[in-house]
Amino acid sequence: MKKLLVWVALLTAFHFSSSAQGEESADRLKVNLGVACGFSISEMNEVNLKNLLYRGKEENLADHSSWHIEFTSDFLPARERISFATGIRFSNQYAWLEKPYEDLYWLVKEEDKTSDYVTLHSLSQSNYYLGIPLSFRVFFNSEERRVRPYLKFEGCFDLKIATRNEVDFYNERMRHIYEEQITDEMGKPKNFHASAASAIGIRINCNKFYVAPELTFPKFELTDSPISFIKNEDAFISAELKVAVQFPIGRDSKPAATAVETSYSSNIQQENIMPNEDF
Repeated sequence: MKKLLVWVALLTAFHFSSSAQGEESADRLKVNLGVACGFSISEMNEVNLKNLLYRGKEENLADHSSWHIEFTSDFLPARERISFATGIRFSNQYAWLEKPYEDLYWLVKEEDKTSDYVTLHSLSQSNYYLGIPLSFRVFFNSEERRVRPYLKFEGCFDLKIATRNEVDFYNERMRHIYEEQITDEMGKPKNFHASAASAIGIRINCNKFYVAPELTFPKFELTDSPISFIKNEDAFISAELKVAVQFPIGRDSKPAATAVETSYSSNIQQENIMPNEDF
């Protein structure tokens, strides 16, 4: 019986000790849950498709756009200037090539000395990814400030979940004959994709939540290009505009300066009251 009471006492002491440490750790660490959206548009390098024949004076360049939406948890030690964030991201990489009619031709059949081409108006590829972003932010000023500029370093590891190739024919009657052949020959990018980027932005405290607009530049592709008809060595460097909204959990989202000023004012009032009580 005595041994049982000793074990109960030890377990009770351990429980209260762990609870106290957990509360102390929670006081030291701020957690923000956020959602962010980003968008970029750029011109890519020359298209690399062996069956595509281009006739014209301009270079055969494709345009590119991308967007993403992500849900993240941002971990920031209280009053510190470095934060770490991770979460989940859904993104899209889209590239298209469009020229005036009779400027794009696709080789559909080649026998001996005879080659058959079909005329195209445009072609495009859209790839969808699900990824895990990892980022570190360094704030330029302290937590007491309502507006906090920061520098961010970010990487993202993506897994391709879908690819869609599309072709617009000059003669729509050719669609039923050659669409499947051409979309297959356009190919697909590899399933895994990774990128790295740096960004500069500001985080604005809006009492109940934070708003963080930022500019990402440059953004590098660490693996093969996310577009199948762009070579790896021609992978583009792009810029991106992004806006994030974050919601603090478990702590007051007002600027820390408000709490400091309240405490300081309370101390002054107590000092003024004490002499009057003596009299």
